[in-house]
This record gives sequence, C-alpha cells and structure tokens, in this order.
Amino acid sequence: MKTIFLTISIILSSALYISCNNNDDEPTPPSPPIEENHPIVGKWNLIELRYSMWSSNCYYDSGDIVWNFKPDNTLEIFVKEGIEPEDSFSQGVLGDEYIYLINETSDTVCLAGNYYPDWFIGLSMNLNENTLILGGSLASDGAQYKFER
Repeated sequence: MKTIFLTISIILSSALYISCNNNDDEPTPPSPPIEENHPIVGKWNLIELRYSMWSSNCYYDSGDIVWNFKPDNTLEIFVKEGIEPEDSFSQGVLGDEYIYLINETSDTVCLAGNYYPDWFIGLSMNLNENTLILGGSLASDGAQYKFER
C-alpha cells in the first residue's frame, strides 16, 4: 500500500513540476494597435452618467471630464479642476493609466486600469460620428456613459 501511495505521489509531483513554467520574465504581448481612423479614436466629453433606471443621472458640461482614446490602445481621462466625478474610472479608482481593447464582433470596449491590469471591464458600445454610449443595461443596474465630441 505504501508503495502504491509513494508511486502515485511521485507521478503527481513530477507532473506538477513539469507543468510549471517560469515565464514571469516574459513580457505580455502588446495588444494590436487600433487603426488611427477608427471612430472611437480621439477626445470624447462625458456629458451624462446613468447608474440605473431608478437613480438620478449625473450631467457634465463639455470639457469637465474628457476621455481621450489614443490609437496605441491607451486611454487618458482628464478631469477639470473643481469637478468631482461620480464614476470609478474618472475618479481613478482603477488606475491613473488605462488600456482599452475593442471587440468589433460584439461591439464591446474592454477597459483595464494599471492598478488591476488583468481585470478588464467590458462595456457595450454604441458609436456614431458624434455620440458614444458605453455601458450595460440600465435595467440590470449597469452604468451607462454618454459622450459627445
């Protein structure tokens, strides 16, 4: 019985050791850059934030909070001095540097802040020339961000 237990333990230990890979030093491959002429690239003014169908909306003037989607998949968020944003992205809770990825198939934008780089937040995207709406369903208490150029 001891021989069987010892044999199984050696086999399992060997399998675990072999499956370990020391790739911590390898850089994460960069996200493919978005095309410079993609409609999301550029500065967007947050003008309305909605948390749910039953909560009050937050309205902002153009220039109060600006999200700048850059072609290198980085997102800069500028908040005008004296403005107190209501959302976690603009408050800097998730980071002070963001990256974004776009899934064209599902019309989704995924955002990650540098404080939690492996934690992507997916937001549905409705985009036309001068209006961008990001967010989930208000019926399920998802936040919705409305931007204008």
